[in-house]
Formats: sequence, C-alpha cells, structure tokens
Amino acid sequence: MMVKKEKEKICVNCHRIINSKDKHVLLGTYEGKKTLDESWFHFQCFAKYHNDKVTEKARNTVKHASKKVTDMVGNLMRNSGIDLKKETEITF
Repeated sequence: MMVKKEKEKICVNCHRIINSKDKHVLLGTYEGKKTLDESWFHFQCFAKYHNDKVTEKARNTVKHASKKVTDMVGNLMRNSGIDLKKETEITF
C-alpha cells in the first residue's frame, strides 16, 4: 500500500512551514469542485495579513473619495464665479 505524501504547507505571510499542530487557515479559490488556488497561513499571520489588506483598502478608498470631493469643490468654486485669489465670505 502506497502512502500519499502530503504537500508541504508554506505560510504566504511569513514563508515558514506550517506544522500539523499549528493553528492555520486555508484560503481557496474554486471553480465548481475544481480547486484553482490555495493559500495557507498560520492563524496569527492570517489575522495580520487580513488587517493589513483591510487597512490598505480603506486608505485607498479614502484617498479616492477625497480626490473626488476636492475636484468637485474646485469645480463648484470655479463655476460660482468666486475669485479664489481673494478672501470671500460664502453663506449657504
């Protein structure tokens, strides 16, 4: 009887081997029953990886929204006929 040797699991974040006793996370990409991709993480590495990705996404979203608002306010000010080079009181 042949024993199938299990493929070595390497953490995507810290690049160390994941032992069978380690708490770990497996992320997989599937198409039907076919596995397209697998990513292994130590549990603590996954928590850090996930938090880093969420923080990066939030920063990018805020940066993008800030740019849109800044452009919109600039267009509004230019179209209002207000001279941006002198101080003007604006009431709403």
